[in-house]
Amino acid sequence: IDVIVIPVKRYTGLIAYEPKALREIFRWLAVAMGRNTVIAHNCLFDLFVLCYKYNIPFPIDIFDTMIAWHRAGFAEIEKSLGHLISYLTNMPYHKSEGVFDPSNSSQEQSLWSYNGKDISSMIECYFNLQVIIDKTPGARDSVNQAMRSIRPYLTIMYKGMKIDTVKYIEMFDSYEKKSSQLERCLKIITGRDLNPRSPKQVEEYLYRDMGLPE
Repeated sequence: IDVIVIPVKRYTGLIAYEPKALREIFRWLAVAMGRNTVIAHNCLFDLFVLCYKYNIPFPIDIFDTMIAWHRAGFAEIEKSLGHLISYLTNMPYHKSEGVFDPSNSSQEQSLWSYNGKDISSMIECYFNLQVIIDKTPGARDSVNQAMRSIRPYLTIMYKGMKIDTVKYIEMFDSYEKKSSQLERCLKIITGRDLNPRSPKQVEEYLYRDMGLPE
């Protein structure tokens, strides 16, 4: 996969292009992100920064490989891009190669190479994830639901949300109380401290200990 890395700033601290050219890069980045599916890993950070600092609108169509990995059934496994690359691809591990604050041209080239490897490996992760998602019952609907939620969450992060604070606190307290009650009931029913948020613990209880068919 050929990757073009477009730096914004040089190691000297100066911008990489004339101001007019840099504005054009940002403008076309916004256009490209608005017209295509944007694939990213942990995009809630990067896309928020692009919007907040550089006025690049949130994309409409987003696929986050970290969220997809979680929804595809790997909720309790490490979700960093490095781990996904190791699990999903045969590409060499490069996450220890980056120089994130270059002080010379050679280190700058190393950073650009690192960024390019991030992109090419993430693309391979994306396609290999599609295979896993399609083979996992219910995963496609779950992943799609999560992807549709990204832009609304980003918008709330950026704009904030009007709420009735008093009502919110009352609801939160009531849910906390109900949650505690349900967890006590669960402990009595199962005879153990079962964490219902752990797919592994639930699986072991239902299929191994209770003997239910998978």
